[in-house]
Amino acid sequence: MNSIQASIVYDPLVTDEMSANSGELLAHYQVPLIDSSNVYMEFKSGTYNKNRYANEIWGESAFQWQNGQLRKVWSFTSDSTAPGSQADFWEPVFHGVLANGFIYVPGSGGTLFKLNTQTGAVVSRVNPFGSLDRPAMALAPGTNSSIRRVLPQCARWNSTRIWPKPTHH
Repeated sequence: MNSIQASIVYDPLVTDEMSANSGELLAHYQVPLIDSSNVYMEFKSGTYNKNRYANEIWGESAFQWQNGQLRKVWSFTSDSTAPGSQADFWEPVFHGVLANGFIYVPGSGGTLFKLNTQTGAVVSRVNPFGSLDRPAMALAPGTNSSIRRVLPQCARWNSTRIWPKPTHH
């Protein structure tokens, strides 16, 4: 296959991000998740401000191949908000994982939304902390373990220090 099959803008903030960062795009994106004729992709909206990541809005969209075209069938907007800013660290990730017939995407407080893959409807919310703990967030995609469990990878922080500042050599 040596041709472009579809072109989808999933981060309309790229121009702003690159302008604010000397032409560099300092973001990691979820690889498209493919399940038969369905494709699941992260999307972003909101506004980019290198001094406040929380202005960005993240979610997951489902697409399906129909008559040779990749068509959007649903979108889910998460309540996940990223802490920090460019001064603290690179933009945090928002990655979903396909597992056990569902797609799991990050939610606020280090939670994961378990979504119906056909409709995008919330089936449940996986919460590793027992209560909605706002000073926590997903650090990496949930992991689909060998025992068919999705394990969130998240961390908590306090208001005075999120993560150690990177050192530059």
